[in-house]
Amino acid sequence: MKYYKIILFITISVVFLIICNVGFNKYKRVLKKVDTLEKKIINYDKIYSKRTWEISKRFLIKDKIIKKILYNNFSKKAQIENIDLLDDKYTIEKYELIFVPRSGDPMLKLIDSNLKNTGYIEIYKDKNLYINGDGTLINFEIKDKILSTKFLDTNLIDIIKDYNFYAPSTVGIKDMRIFDDKIYLTYLRNFNKDLKNDCYNLAVLESNTLNKINFSDEKIKIKFDVLFQFEEKCSPVLINNTNQNGGRLEKINGDFYITVGDFRVPGIAQKEESNFGKIIKFTKNSKNEYQIISKGHRNPQGLFYDEDKKYLLSTEHGPNGGDEINLIDISLRNEIQNFGWDISSYGEHYSGGENLPKLKKSHSDFGFIEPLKYFVPSIAIQDLKKIQINNSSLYVLSALGGNPEEGDLSLHFFDLVDKKYIAKDIVNINQRIRDLSYDKKNNKILLVLENPTSIASIDLK
Repeated sequence: MKYYKIILFITISVVFLIICNVGFNKYKRVLKKVDTLEKKIINYDKIYSKRTWEISKRFLIKDKIIKKILYNNFSKKAQIENIDLLDDKYTIEKYELIFVPRSGDPMLKLIDSNLKNTGYIEIYKDKNLYINGDGTLINFEIKDKILSTKFLDTNLIDIIKDYNFYAPSTVGIKDMRIFDDKIYLTYLRNFNKDLKNDCYNLAVLESNTLNKINFSDEKIKIKFDVLFQFEEKCSPVLINNTNQNGGRLEKINGDFYITVGDFRVPGIAQKEESNFGKIIKFTKNSKNEYQIISKGHRNPQGLFYDEDKKYLLSTEHGPNGGDEINLIDISLRNEIQNFGWDISSYGEHYSGGENLPKLKKSHSDFGFIEPLKYFVPSIAIQDLKKIQINNSSLYVLSALGGNPEEGDLSLHFFDLVDKKYIAKDIVNINQRIRDLSYDKKNNKILLVLENPTSIASIDLK
């Protein structure tokens, strides 16, 4: 039963956190209640889903108490490594956090190098915020090479009533951004109440105004409301499929832009009646209306607006090879740009795609827009930011993957000259790099790393 999965996962999480950071006896009473709830949940059938969610919510509240105690008393010394960047010597400081992996199968194996966790990072004034894939939000400070944290309470469990969001899965938070003193979260919304199965599309949450919040207040609670959600329900082929979903967010001149992957549905990225495989523009509206800006996207995992050059850049996972950096022209009013997937790609279908049409290589020969840059082999391209280093501006993108020799697990520094990609340097971090944020005031790059989940900092001064 699916609810049994979340109970097992959170039980392991609680035990894991306690072993790592606090004494067992102090929370024996809480764990006894956990065990009682676990027995109750196992005896519930799916037809009692409403009652089961009520019990799951009580369990999640207990889990939140443990995390609050942990992250209000958590500190970590830096693990310092030397790196070479643009012929200069720098250091990277890594601070490991305590989060149980969300993908893989932690029920069978608690610690495994293949188990991954996701998280996202943003800077708000003098505050650094990190959100885990399961919605756990913390504020952190780095001082004298020690990272200290504070737990930030939210109302997410009152909004997201989906066990997959909190259990090990690819469902969860897909991006966190801060615009105009508010936090914006993208996540996968479950349509199971309507369709009697697990079927997902993207949604966006908006927080209350941050400048009215006292972050030192122990009773702080950040409240979210739904800003926007796609109403298209997925087709039967998508049941339980939550891969290739995109979810990156930008805001330009009052308009929001969100990337949406194709969710592994063949041909759907070219169909304008679906939001899958698109970059979408929307404003806050009660009808969830939107405009398709571009189509032909596979899995856009990064989105960045360069205010100086007026470039909207997206980074996109290709199939087996063919990761892309694309330039989206937001000045076009009545034209949907087409970037070719799944007709053209410089990669190849993975094993199992033998029955799919063979991918063409050229984009422009078939009426599609060529990428600014493509990568063969793939680097598992991810986030993208613009930085200042050595008195000049450069772009930096992050890579996931697993092979540094191919450019995975690395930071790629580059410039764009007349819309041409100019490589500057590649720095191996030797961990998957999920997210980036640039601290302009202090000239630092902040990174979210995986395997293990860590926050890292590179001082560019």
